[in-house]
Formats: sequence, structure tokens, C-alpha cells
Amino acid sequence: MIAPTSGFPTRWLTPALVLALLVWGFPLAYAVGLSMTDAGPGVGGSFLGLQNYLRAFADPTFGRSLVVSAIFASGEVLLGVGLGFFLALGFYRGKRTRNWLQVALLLPWAVSEIAVALVWHSFLGEQTGLVNWFLGGLGLAPIAWKTSAVGAMTALWLASLWHGLAFSVLFQMAGLASLRTELLQAAELDGASRWRILRHIVLPHQRPTLVANALLVWMSGIIAFSLPFALTGGGPLGATELVSLYSYNVAFGGQYELGYAAALGMIVLALYAVFAFWYIRRRRAA
Repeated sequence: MIAPTSGFPTRWLTPALVLALLVWGFPLAYAVGLSMTDAGPGVGGSFLGLQNYLRAFADPTFGRSLVVSAIFASGEVLLGVGLGFFLALGFYRGKRTRNWLQVALLLPWAVSEIAVALVWHSFLGEQTGLVNWFLGGLGLAPIAWKTSAVGAMTALWLASLWHGLAFSVLFQMAGLASLRTELLQAAELDGASRWRILRHIVLPHQRPTLVANALLVWMSGIIAFSLPFALTGGGPLGATELVSLYSYNVAFGGQYELGYAAALGMIVLALYAVFAFWYIRRRRAA
């Protein structure tokens, strides 16, 4: 019989801790050090202390990019989590077609974000896009998908929804799997309407899953890069320049300020850690 161990299992976790230090700890320490310099490509730079961080807090473009990121992530939550919940609810009731529809949703999720951007370029091009071609055939004005702030953000939301909807659907279906069917059957026998069942049984049951799903989607949207970079490039006039795109442009888009870009990344990482800590605390409390 193996005696139970007490305390921290250092003996068993040492290999994993060493690997984590190599692939996560050292790069993070390097990024923190880099964020306190004025380094550029091929130039070590001199030590600046916290000047890059103070500059970031006074940088209006960085502040705008944070707001743009929050708007994009919030739209992803409203569309993805909202639609994902109702689709999962439909799959929960319609079990015959559930497998085929799940496969249809999973196919876009398996495609890379660069490929997704290329697909949606063909749909939402202002001159040759299929959507504007269809609207023109109906005698309607074309939509400025790339040259208006609202159109560009809407294009990002649509492409992101098409690509990532499967995650929210599967997440919500996992929550609905633990919903006791006898509660629904009893409510139906008592004459409760579908709205009352949804409001008083399904939603309270799904609330922890909805919160977790929303937070994960929001956190993913805050640091999104590939899809905005390939689909809108941050335009027009910075209307879709998420904080990840702004940091990239600072580092490699002509400014070549690697130290300042690293400081921007550290600030975003700190904000990300706050939300992650809040999520973990909420999960433990639940």
C-alpha cells in the first residue's frame, strides 16, 4: 500500500516545472527586461526604467486600441455566446439532426484564421464581394465593408462568428448535458410555457456556463491578431486596430521600437492576468 504524501509534490512536478521555466518563465523575464529599454532590431538599447510604461499610459493611440479591442471582444461575446446558447438549446431538443449540424459547425473552426480572412474577403469585398453583388442585384446600395468604421468592425464580427461559433455551441452543450430532463418534463406537465421553462429552469442552470463561456470568448477577443490583421489590417484609420495590431505596428510596422512594443504587451498581459484570476476565483466559488 502506498502511503499518502503531504506537502508540495516536488519530486513528481520538478520535470514539468523545469519545462515551464524554460518555455514560459525565461521568455517572460526577457520580455520584461526588453520592455524597460529602447531596443530596436539588432540594437540592444539602453535601460529606461519605467519610461515605456509611462509613455504607454499617455499614448492616445494605445488607449484607442484598448477601446477597439474591448468593443470587438464584447461584440464577439454578444454574437457568439448568445447564438451559441440558442443553437445548443436547439441541438439539445433536436437530437436527430444534432450530429450533422455539429459537423457543419466544426468545419469552419478547423480552418486557420488566415484562410477565414481570405474566404470573407471574397464575401465582403466592396467592389467584387458576393454580398455587395447580391445587394446590387436587388437594387440596394453596397455596404462599405472596408472604408467605414462600422462596416469594418461588422466584417470582423461576422468572420469571427463564422470561425468560432462551434466553441460556444459545444461549451453550452456541455452545460446542457447535466440539465435534468425530469425537471423539464415536470414543468411541461404543469403547463409551463417554453418561455417560463427557459427563464426559470434552463437559464439558472446555464448561468455558470454562460459566464465562463463569455469570459473565455472575451479574453480571446482582446488578444486577437491573425483575423483582424488579415481581414482589415486595422483600418480604416485605426477603427479596427486592436491592441495586438498596434503592438505589432510599433515593433515591425515602421517604428521598430521593440522595447516600447514589449511594454505594451506587458500591460495587456497584466490586464489579461487580472481577468484570468477573477475567472479562477469565480470558478472556485461556484
